[in-house]
Amino acid sequence: MSDQPSLLAASMAPMQNLFQDQAYLLESRGVVKLGGERAAETLQPLLTVSLANVTKKPVLAYILDEGGYLLADVFVLSREDGLLLECEKSFIPGLLELLSPLCEDAGLSARDCSDQWRVLAELPDQSTLKGGGQYIKYADPRWHMGARLLRPISDGESYHWGSELKWQGHTHKLGVLPGAHGVSSWRIKPREASLHAQGVIDADCVDAAIAQELAAPLDTITRRVLPLRVEPDAFSFPNMIGQQVTVEEAVIGTVIAHRGLYGLVLVELAPWREALQAAKPLACAGQQVLITWPSWLARESRGRAGPVAAGVRVGESC
Repeated sequence: MSDQPSLLAASMAPMQNLFQDQAYLLESRGVVKLGGERAAETLQPLLTVSLANVTKKPVLAYILDEGGYLLADVFVLSREDGLLLECEKSFIPGLLELLSPLCEDAGLSARDCSDQWRVLAELPDQSTLKGGGQYIKYADPRWHMGARLLRPISDGESYHWGSELKWQGHTHKLGVLPGAHGVSSWRIKPREASLHAQGVIDADCVDAAIAQELAAPLDTITRRVLPLRVEPDAFSFPNMIGQQVTVEEAVIGTVIAHRGLYGLVLVELAPWREALQAAKPLACAGQQVLITWPSWLARESRGRAGPVAAGVRVGESC
């Protein structure tokens, strides 16, 4: 069956018009069609959350590798004839490889249909519901991340679309991974990326070892993905991806994502807390940097896992 929007509108809320669209065009994201009646049942073992209610509400889930590290994030949308899977284009070959034996056993089909859809993101303070064209809209459940939109390529382009780089900067400020596959080489555990605080991982949907990690006290998390802000001493500065963050030449973390003044750092919590207590400056690639604790993690801030344990108020940075 064709994936054109006119045939897809029936199983979700009616498509709405799009005019002067100011959403962000996510050129790094694509779409895979998983076709067949048993699509959700077949996909479920790969995901960190349940698809039991996916026919009522799209789901954001993660796929972990055999070691329990983040491999990719996937938005799952239910259609009359299967599922649409929105993920990073760089992961699509790997996803199709994972799905191939499952599809063969269940009599399903899986194919890349990124040539039919554009993926866009809408932040909470944006409104694109003003007429002209069609799209499918679904919520991004992470804090202050707004919504996603699938728009058929056949509808043409908008001069008002924002840059994906600017959208990535927004995710970095929040301490949210814009895409898990792009940082999979850093071997990040779910709780290190704070998935447990975002409602995108369920102990009942992962293997026993990961479930045991999720049940462990928060103070057993020794590393964390946190927001990084650059305090430049010049008009331009180098890209910091892969660069080490140091305190008096001691390495405490590595930058895993970076756009402009903002990025994400995988940081060792103990030496970071010590630096906070001693008010010692942090440096990366010859620039002073700040590492902050996200406000949406406030529930953890007064425990041994958060910065308050080091005598620092929530929202302060180093």
